[in-house]
Amino acid sequence: MNIRHILLNGRNISRAIRFALGIFIVVQSVIFRDYVMVIPGVLVAVMGLMNIGRCSAGSCHSYKYRAPKEDSEIRKEGIIYEEVK
Repeated sequence: MNIRHILLNGRNISRAIRFALGIFIVVQSVIFRDYVMVIPGVLVAVMGLMNIGRCSAGSCHSYKYRAPKEDSEIRKEGIIYEEVK
């Protein structure tokens, strides 16, 4: 993936909110001369711009549940369990 693909694809409302919140934090930090808060503001804005953050590794993606068909499902009585001591 290149940077252009990341910036232009996958736009959604949560991404726009993160970017807008980051810009808001940066602007308010400069207005109130609280320059330490510029760093978190820039980080939140970059998270929104690059679509990275909370679940960027893809580990919290939820799939739609699809019940298995009976033909392809392994029947419980066919499974052999071994007792571990």
